[in-house]
Amino acid sequence: MRAHRRAVRAGAGLLAAALLAGCGLLSTEPEPSATADGRPGDVSASPSPDLKETPKTPPLPAALTSQRPDWQRCEAPRGGSAPGSAWRCTSVEVPLDYAKPSGETISIALIRKQARDKDRRIGSMLFNFGGPGGSGVDILPRAASSYGKLNSRYDLVGFDP
Repeated sequence: MRAHRRAVRAGAGLLAAALLAGCGLLSTEPEPSATADGRPGDVSASPSPDLKETPKTPPLPAALTSQRPDWQRCEAPRGGSAPGSAWRCTSVEVPLDYAKPSGETISIALIRKQARDKDRRIGSMLFNFGGPGGSGVDILPRAASSYGKLNSRYDLVGFDP
């Protein structure tokens, strides 16, 4: 009888260990260490042979990084819920191909509704309404009433991709 109980206990223990290992709770792999600043560290010192270095993108030219958008009053596009002086429009130049940042550029239109509580303003909320072909400059004013609470402390910004 005792031998039977031992066999049942041993079998139950092996089954539990197999289940825990299958769920990833028992692992034979070393846990990643953390660096002094709390970032995850490497498990091993040697890099994996199948990892390739990510190609580096050339830096953007100063003509693009030094742009200061010149926000001007504009009317909300037709169908907008908040026409008039609450809206500001501008455009910025961006590379047509980020792999060739010194090559051709395109102009992207932006529209902004400034935060209502300027003293408690947090920053800007950039909306990308998706696509294809949708205009964030047209959609944001039509949807602005849905974002009233956000607009109290954030500038709402839409763009045409």
